[in-house]
Amino acid sequence: NALDDAEMRVSHVLRGEDHLANTPRQLLLLAALGQEPPTYAHLPLVLGADGRPLAKREGAMTVQQLRGEGILPLALWNLLARTGHHYDEEGLLDVSALQAGFELARIGRAAAHFDQASLAHWQKQAVLQLGDDAFRAWAGLDRLDAAADPAAVSLLRENVTRPEEARAWVAILQGGAPPLEAEAAACVEAAGPAFFAAAIGCVHHLPHDFTAFTRDLADATSQRGRALFQPLRAALTGRLAGPEIPRLMTLIGQERIRQRFERCM
Repeated sequence: NALDDAEMRVSHVLRGEDHLANTPRQLLLLAALGQEPPTYAHLPLVLGADGRPLAKREGAMTVQQLRGEGILPLALWNLLARTGHHYDEEGLLDVSALQAGFELARIGRAAAHFDQASLAHWQKQAVLQLGDDAFRAWAGLDRLDAAADPAAVSLLRENVTRPEEARAWVAILQGGAPPLEAEAAACVEAAGPAFFAAAIGCVHHLPHDFTAFTRDLADATSQRGRALFQPLRAALTGRLAGPEIPRLMTLIGQERIRQRFERCM
């Protein structure tokens, strides 16, 4: 309150614009007490995707919830510092750079919006800057032999934003044949058994000569582009999106590749 601010000699009070109406009362109270008022600034509110102020009862997340989902501190710092505030540098900044670049004059006058897409963007950038050991620890992979390969860590780091995603990809790379998602199952069915029989006939090129594998498979099936690559991805991962197929094949290994093609026949 105003008296506490005066006793603690607070120089600046930054409040939401929803408190603008009671600022004159604060100033009058301080004047009546013979106290020097601080400098007041009123900031635009932070709104959710629906245009309403953030509120816990409306689904706003706590720091504990974000931590539990694996959101990295650096991602959250960048999100909070940049929500409604402009920085010249567009890339991920450490805490000292965020502090050095913060100025009240750079806070926009319009209401800022918090959205999950922005959080995902900064989380992606924060994950990419993790070293191998830090990434394994964050993802809960530090006790898994499958994640000891630096090539696997590199692939995972470039393709996940949450720890559970990393663990799911480890299972795809090193476990049994993954279940097919609905769209992947439809893709496999459309390709047909003959496609995967031809793929098995070319698998001797793998995992080291992906170019020769795809050349021979294209010649055998007359398929090119998405019609060639999407069934391969679906069979290998059970999904239609993910890391580059050559890198996947190197980590999955020839025998697992063969087994995953066979189950699609």
